[in-house]
Amino acid sequence: MNINRKKKISDLIITLILLAAIAVFLLFWIQKQNNFHKSLFQVVDCYDTQNYTIEQLDDIYAQDDFLENLKHFNQDLHHNNEFQYVEVGTQALEFIGHWDKPASLANGYGHKDLRNQKAEQDGKEVEITPVNSFQIARQSQKPFFGRDLFPDQAFVQNGNTVSLFLGNGFQNYYKIGDQISFIYLYQTWIGTVTGFLDQQEKIELDDFYIFDLDTFVIMPYFEQLLPDKVLFDNERFQISYYIQKNYGYLKLKDKKEFRKGKKYIEQLASKYHLDYTLLKGY
Repeated sequence: MNINRKKKISDLIITLILLAAIAVFLLFWIQKQNNFHKSLFQVVDCYDTQNYTIEQLDDIYAQDDFLENLKHFNQDLHHNNEFQYVEVGTQALEFIGHWDKPASLANGYGHKDLRNQKAEQDGKEVEITPVNSFQIARQSQKPFFGRDLFPDQAFVQNGNTVSLFLGNGFQNYYKIGDQISFIYLYQTWIGTVTGFLDQQEKIELDDFYIFDLDTFVIMPYFEQLLPDKVLFDNERFQISYYIQKNYGYLKLKDKKEFRKGKKYIEQLASKYHLDYTLLKGY
């Protein structure tokens, strides 16, 4: 009986120690969640099949004023005295041509090797390789990089040419002035290399989302698209472009302002009959 009693007491002590350890871990985790730094909150649209049927989405995209409303929404985001809109996107670019550079510089969706995939572009079969990329607006350069990467004229569209700033990992394979053909949102572009980032330069969205830019290409967002019958007469392309531009971040003073920022985004979107919100992200 004494042996059984001692064993029960021993088991109870072990159980209490384990419960105490779990409680300490949970308290630490909760405190970390509550205390981590976050001031950038992503603006997102609600145009997906969780909120709308495919038929409803087709109707929304077909509305005559949908594109104009996306443009006006974007303009207003940049002209607010209370909240700063940081316009940056992460859409990958698909480099055209045979990829003979390290696999580490290619962006593998889901860690798959997608180098030298066969694709048809402009009526021809080509090899394409996706590469990590950030697109960034003129006003958003300093908040992320502390400096201007591109001159003002880089944000003015000139046909299908665009300036590119490459991560440090590309420096052994390209030089300033090189031209790169790539696909972005199903359109073919010619990018001119205008500079390279410093080694291990980063973009920090918060404590959890930190991007090492050695394998990234930085491309400017045009402030507006020019009407070009050959390249940009495709309204679906323009819609996709402005949806990308509207997937930026709202800079708040701290997390306590989230509800206020969310209300601002939703009311502004409602003004243009759009469905946008602010993503909490924690």
